[in-house]
Amino acid sequence: TAPDGWKNSVRHNLSLNKCFEKVENKMSGSSRKGCLWALNPAKIDKMEEEMQKWKRKDLPAIRRSMANP
Repeated sequence: TAPDGWKNSVRHNLSLNKCFEKVENKMSGSSRKGCLWALNPAKIDKMEEEMQKWKRKDLPAIRRSMANP
């Protein structure tokens, strides 16, 4: 239900981040639309490292942003 511009922005950022990978949505059939994004298992340690870095930097800002996603 999100606006298309917001969805495009999220997809763009996920595609640039090597911690995520596009996976086929088996429920969508043969249509290209409806791909899902998943955490790349080989990059879990990198994601944990990034999360710790941001947590140390500004934990209150993270909590504010996650309060109303």
